[in-house]
Amino acid sequence: MSEQPFVGRERELARLEGFLERAVAGQGQVCFVTGETGGGKTALVQAFTRRAQDADEHLAVAFGNCNAQSGAGDPYLPFRELLAVLIGVTGRAAAEEPPAGSRLRHWLVRSTQVLIEVGPDLVGTIIPGGVLVAKAGKALAQKAGWLDELEKLAGRKPGAQAAVQPEHLLEQYANVLRALASERPLVVVVDDLHWADAASVNLLFHLSRRLEGSAALLVGTYRRGELAPRGTERHPLERVLADIKRYAGDVWVDLRADEAGGRDFVNRLLDTEPNRLGADFREALFRHTEGHPLFTVELLRSLQERGDLIRDAGGCWVVGPRLEFGALPPRVEGVIEQRLGNLGAAQQELLRVASVEGEAFTAEVVAQVQGQAPRQVLRDLSQNLEGRHALVQEGGELRAGRRRLSGYRFAHALFQHYLYGDLGSGERRMLHGEVGRVLEELYAEAPDPVRLAWHYDRAGEDDRAAEAYRQAGEQAIRQGAPQEAERLLTRALELTPESDPARRFEVYLTREKALNLQGRREAQLRDVEALERLAEALDAGRRGQAALRRAGYAEVVNDFPTAIAAAQQAVAHAEAAGREELRAEGYLAWSMALRGCGRLEEAETCLQRALEVAGPGLEWVQAAVLHNLGAIAAYHDFRQAQAVLQQALTLYRQLGDLRSENLVVQSLGIVALNLEEYDRATTLLEQSVAGAKRLGNRRNEVLASLALGIVANKQRRFPEARARLTSALEGAREIGVRSHEAGALLYLAPTSLAEGEYLQARQYAQAALDIYRSIGTLMAIDAQLHLWGIEAFLGNFPEASALFGAALEASRPNAGQAGAKALNSVDGALQGLAELELCQGHADKALELARQIGTAPTLEEARALLALDRLEEAEAAFQAYQRKYAHEPGPWLQGQTGQTGLIQVESARNHPERALRLVEALLPRLEQPHLLNDWSEPCLACYEVLHACGDARAGEVLEQGWRRLERQASGLEGPDRERFVNNIPSRRRLAAAWGEAGARDRVKEGRHDGGA
Repeated sequence: MSEQPFVGRERELARLEGFLERAVAGQGQVCFVTGETGGGKTALVQAFTRRAQDADEHLAVAFGNCNAQSGAGDPYLPFRELLAVLIGVTGRAAAEEPPAGSRLRHWLVRSTQVLIEVGPDLVGTIIPGGVLVAKAGKALAQKAGWLDELEKLAGRKPGAQAAVQPEHLLEQYANVLRALASERPLVVVVDDLHWADAASVNLLFHLSRRLEGSAALLVGTYRRGELAPRGTERHPLERVLADIKRYAGDVWVDLRADEAGGRDFVNRLLDTEPNRLGADFREALFRHTEGHPLFTVELLRSLQERGDLIRDAGGCWVVGPRLEFGALPPRVEGVIEQRLGNLGAAQQELLRVASVEGEAFTAEVVAQVQGQAPRQVLRDLSQNLEGRHALVQEGGELRAGRRRLSGYRFAHALFQHYLYGDLGSGERRMLHGEVGRVLEELYAEAPDPVRLAWHYDRAGEDDRAAEAYRQAGEQAIRQGAPQEAERLLTRALELTPESDPARRFEVYLTREKALNLQGRREAQLRDVEALERLAEALDAGRRGQAALRRAGYAEVVNDFPTAIAAAQQAVAHAEAAGREELRAEGYLAWSMALRGCGRLEEAETCLQRALEVAGPGLEWVQAAVLHNLGAIAAYHDFRQAQAVLQQALTLYRQLGDLRSENLVVQSLGIVALNLEEYDRATTLLEQSVAGAKRLGNRRNEVLASLALGIVANKQRRFPEARARLTSALEGAREIGVRSHEAGALLYLAPTSLAEGEYLQARQYAQAALDIYRSIGTLMAIDAQLHLWGIEAFLGNFPEASALFGAALEASRPNAGQAGAKALNSVDGALQGLAELELCQGHADKALELARQIGTAPTLEEARALLALDRLEEAEAAFQAYQRKYAHEPGPWLQGQTGQTGLIQVESARNHPERALRLVEALLPRLEQPHLLNDWSEPCLACYEVLHACGDARAGEVLEQGWRRLERQASGLEGPDRERFVNNIPSRRRLAAAWGEAGARDRVKEGRHDGGA
């Protein structure tokens, strides 16, 4: 029994194989293996993955291990490990360069391409960029453009792009696994989840949902007894496991010991080699170990080494003459002590040093600490400690910058725990310091501050530990793990003396950012106040930094006066310190606060000053300033906004800031939508959707999809609009963004109206209004206007009047603060009220309201002038309105309504020939049927002119208008139908004309002959 075999557990293996079978079929799965220490969790999973790979050579398997030492503060540690192994940049698969044309080389190239395509932010956060370039660069060189893109991602400087949001990183990781699983089935294993950091637990939960529909199986192992609270906090894994159980059901493989299973394990283990061990021995062994896997295996090894079990002449194991079960260690720890005691002093010392680095350790680190040649240490590890004693296992190649190192693991965590615990406190402290310094030297090109902090902390080297914790905190923020960053930075503060205010200031500066990212406002305020206190005793530059953080905090809690004052202080301190970059940031913060309280002109002035100050080297400030200038310009001039945003886009692309680039592309798409440049809007918004998917930004993906639905609505492509808006609605509900949910509902209303689903349209608009009111936003005004449009279209004037009055009342107080959005809402409300007055025959009131609208020329003013018989003015207004839309590709309906007005003007002048020429131009457009359009007015105008001229086409046009009116009214009954026809003057007159013309007599058999 020289090697540790895997025996028994057939039921558990079958259960895991069932999970894998469903995953390979495209039903991505998550499952967990639980058990006590040494209960066989890892052995079971390893046996399962070996069998699975034997059965399917295309199956990819990767393990990631949580760390008992630094794991709780090392963001995404197991997922960083397993993705590096999965791709092939670390581990055994990375030890050699894969040959050209090989499956491994193809996989390395393809997996790196997947990272670039759908996981760009994982480069440099989850996968070290330099390592990836070194490993995959040669293979990618043959693929046009890919190596350049990889080098660009790997070479991004911290701070040159917007901070990655945790949810975006999680989504990118899920997208990478899903994409890889589409190439070949995946099994990814996270071992020892009870030691996982909070970021890894969040990623685990995210993957448990997002791997559905993929050929991927995620297996986690943990000990139930280790899920104890961390300080005053509940263990992060507990909540996630409860949530997974609620929606996934029973996905656990529990290795709790039972007598039958324990006996079976003992018998199967003994029978893996020839033996003559009888029932008495087997019973005694079971009673001593209770079938505990690790205890049983290690006790058997010890019995063999001691000579208590020997081989007979036939090579079978038999009981030796000296065996006494009563003298054997009663616990597995005792067996481990005996096993390690049988080693030579040099081998024991090697393992003692290794135990200080952790359960996973590096041969070169051990060699350097011991002052030995790496080759000798590697020989001892591979030939003796792994090959002969089975105490360690090779872990594969590690990379430290351009250096290659040899990774190993203890065969079981209990070996490491025993060795580490056996060290004296002084020796342990000294070894931690030595290991830390060796790691710092070996990883100089690619530092690992979390590990350094842990070693220096336990070495009692407070200054080194504090600096490493600070660097680790900054790294955690870049990795999208602000919770871990806070924990690391808090420890840095504990180790930084009060007598060093400058260093404490730097730590607080970083921790305040971590708290801001978490939205922990009270704690953030305490750190802002601490920064201000420390800065008073320091220099003007730091006082400017503290003021800037005060401004940022005040702005995020909507205390704009305080934010303005703090930003002004930041600018003043920056000028005193000669810090131009700080001065530019101060102006930027000042502008944000001014914009927040609606002082847009002053905000624009501050941004212009920031742009003047931000010179070379501050391109990120320039880009941010231009981005904000574009947003302000969109309140009053979409063309200007378009030009400025394009400048921002160019800078963001030069900086490699993918997140900000995606935001600007989306803004440009929405600007194009408002300019009614629908083809351009579609192109930009589709780019935005693709970019948001790549970045894992589902919020922006939903918003861009919503905007594409609006574009489709504007272009009268209603089936496409419904599909896009429904997709946006489902996405918004899935990610829980209520404002986006309301937006999708709001624009589904006109889609339903256009398709004749009037009641559904009303329900959509009302649901949107309810959500907007619940979250408190001016978008509630837009929802009221949409509801008005529906009620007015249906002829429900009392309801429409009430909605418009409410919208106007809500719009006016905000018009000066919220810019174009509120002003557009005021204009929309005024247009609606004017339209209602016209429908009810109140032309004077309609004209008064129409002339308050800020977006002249308006159709409402022209129609009011026509109703008042002010024909010259009406003609000019209709012509101006028509010119406004003459060159726009999308809004042909507006041009058509302007043409209808001009026909009515010439008819009122009694100029039938002129009117007829205008009718001839309009008639072809009447062949484009859309239920959203109220066709009664243009049809009626054309009919009246043709009828007056004795044109035979008059009857056809009248019938065409009538049939469309009937179709529009077909979904309504009783009073609703009556209001729809009779409350709109053009519909009422069209119905009357149909009756007067004797149309009923001409209707063929089987066709409708009643009124609408």
